[in-house]
Amino acid sequence: MPLNTYTINSHTLGGAPASFGTRYPARKLLTLRQSVYVERPARKLLTLRQWVAFRVTPARKLLTLRQQVVQTVNHPARKLLTLRQVVQRRVPARRLLTLRQQVFDPTAPVTTKVPAARVVIGKKDVTSQTKLMSQIVINHGEDQPSTAAFHLRFEVNAPISIPAFHGKTVEIYTYTDPTDANSELERLFTGEVNDARYDRNTRAVVFDCSNLRGEQLGEEDQQELLQLTQAVYSEMTQKEGAEGNEFVNEMMKTVAGSLGYTREGDLYYYSWGTDGKPVDWTFTDADVHRNDITVDFQTRDQIKNTVSISLEYRYYALRTVTTTVKGVKGLQDFFSDGKGSFLRESLVDRIQNGFSPWFAIDYELYNTPPVGKYGSIGVVRQRLDRGMGYTANLERYIAQPVTEHYEITVTAPQSVRAYRKEVKGTALSFAIESDFDTATFEDREAVYAEQTMQRPARWTQWPTGGTIERWADAVATATYLAPTTDGGQIPVADDKRPLFNAGFGVSVKIGAKEIIQSHRQNYIDIVCRKRIIPAQIGQVAHINTRVPNAIGQITGLTYIIGDGIRDTRVRTSISYMDDNGAVPAPNWDLPPVPALELPQDRTAITSPMIEGSLYTKGWGPGLSAQATPLIRSINYNTEDSSLDVSAGEVPEQLIDEAETKAAHTFEVPLENADITLINGW
Repeated sequence: MPLNTYTINSHTLGGAPASFGTRYPARKLLTLRQSVYVERPARKLLTLRQWVAFRVTPARKLLTLRQQVVQTVNHPARKLLTLRQVVQRRVPARRLLTLRQQVFDPTAPVTTKVPAARVVIGKKDVTSQTKLMSQIVINHGEDQPSTAAFHLRFEVNAPISIPAFHGKTVEIYTYTDPTDANSELERLFTGEVNDARYDRNTRAVVFDCSNLRGEQLGEEDQQELLQLTQAVYSEMTQKEGAEGNEFVNEMMKTVAGSLGYTREGDLYYYSWGTDGKPVDWTFTDADVHRNDITVDFQTRDQIKNTVSISLEYRYYALRTVTTTVKGVKGLQDFFSDGKGSFLRESLVDRIQNGFSPWFAIDYELYNTPPVGKYGSIGVVRQRLDRGMGYTANLERYIAQPVTEHYEITVTAPQSVRAYRKEVKGTALSFAIESDFDTATFEDREAVYAEQTMQRPARWTQWPTGGTIERWADAVATATYLAPTTDGGQIPVADDKRPLFNAGFGVSVKIGAKEIIQSHRQNYIDIVCRKRIIPAQIGQVAHINTRVPNAIGQITGLTYIIGDGIRDTRVRTSISYMDDNGAVPAPNWDLPPVPALELPQDRTAITSPMIEGSLYTKGWGPGLSAQATPLIRSINYNTEDSSLDVSAGEVPEQLIDEAETKAAHTFEVPLENADITLINGW
């Protein structure tokens, strides 16, 4: 409203009222003490401009420009009209180096911070680069490669060659006294860099290291490993021609033990179990907190206490069968001048080559009759180049196959009693056959020495018989004489018997290891805080605490080292079952070879004897009446003019494959350690 129509009541210093009816400058009001009861915003009063000094005016538009942020995208500073804008980022101060300056009293002793672990890669100490906030973790396990993992820091903007680390040797140490840098170093790991990778989140290189157990074992001398472990390798029961780590795996199937490397990288072997071994480590309640103890018992489905093994071995019995054949034409079939007889060459060829697979060991030819009258037949000239027949002693050589069958049972009586039944494990089956070449025994080439007739010098001499002088080729010899069930003997080609016996023993050991291994899966795990335990896999540890109390074999070690962390996790394996019965005595002797269910060697069989009426030495002129009448006619082969006489049939019992069967049981003694478990804190 206009000021001239607005009346403001006020009081003078003397208390008289004042009235303003006309316009006055604002300065005249300064002599008054005015109380304003209604607050109004500042506005133009007359021609005056009023500034409120006690109110902070917010920033407002200085130009006619309007700026709007469309999206949250950072753009570099740029020129807006005639303005130049510079955006700067203020980085807070941080540690650029690892230097720390301290002022000491010259008379006071100097203390040095001892690193929790020392890490050496390729003979270079990189301990200062180790990020302990990420921890160093080292694992050792039974029949497992040892591993280590850690992080390394590098300078900012420094180039890093990851492949350059692969294959470098790695050694990790710790001080025996974590407060004394002059104390001895204990090696916790020896191996190589297996994998190195850059972690962008931590700006560090992550190293995974391994001792490459399998590769190292594959490079060891095989004979030294066999001698160290007392293991056995047989191509009958294990993979033939195995090399490297494959050979080690096959070899270790036969021994109840483990092969590996120590923390220092040395090759070592230990047998399973604690019987007869001293206790290397004892852990009490003072060493282990009750919350850091775990006890795991093996489950029922892990138990195996019986293994069945089927073995077969095939070789050959070198059998000789004998017989005699005879074939002679009768005088009734003989005609004058040798007609109706046989050329001696044909008879000899028939004897030496016509009875295959038989061989004529010796033979005799029958001459034609001398000059004389034989009934209606007259002989005017004796034909010594011809003959009436022959008698021959024959032999046949048979490589008769023989197969030995063995049904073997490997069992643990303690476990059978504890679990009240036989729990079947792996069923094993192995077979082997002799490499004997049967042709060297059955198929031969003979050289004969022939007996000749005594005749005048001007006449040609003709053979009257013969015998084997020698064999033209080599004849297989027997390995030994095997007993037969009829009380005799027979030679056998048994060249693989040593290999079979070794495989027999190996198969039993394979079954025994499976049974032993299935019963040592009870574990006690403990954690020792703030302490590094320099133990080795395979050592014996006594867990002597209030809750569990047992003696077992160390099968796992884990070291964890970090900022304020220095722990060791120990796993012990214990063989245990609920049985108090007798422990069987170990006996791994092989059973004797059973006698062959075969007839003894040199069995004689009967062959046909064919002959007509023969003349005797007393035959001659005037004696023809003594001629024996013809028994039966004899056929002969018209092509070679030799008698058609055959050897007898050999019985199947002397040819077909023979079998022997045997069964045997091996009992495996098991270690039964005691585990005491107390319920409570």
